Amino acid sequence: MPQPYQLIANSTSVLRRADNATIPDDPANRDRQEYEAWLAEGNVPDPAPPPSRAGVIHQSASALNLSQARELNATGRTQEAVSAILDLMEQRA
Repeated sequence: MPQPYQLIANSTSVLRRADNATIPDDPANRDRQEYEAWLAEGNVPDPAPPPSRAGVIHQSASALNLSQARELNATGRTQEAVSAILDLMEQRA
């Protein structure tokens, strides 16, 4: 049976499954205090799900685009570098 909380990959926040709320790593946050109390009782959250194949491919493509933009900028092709970065940002939106 799934736990009421699940870790989030690459984040210190936690997912509360009951309402899909993201609980930040903020000791003053009431939801975080409830989560910490739940942990203190000996409970363990479910691990973060593994990244999807599509997510891994997107991350790789994003890293490649940024790398190409850096290379363009380094060779004085600044406008092309800016265009590559803007394209990358639009893909993420």
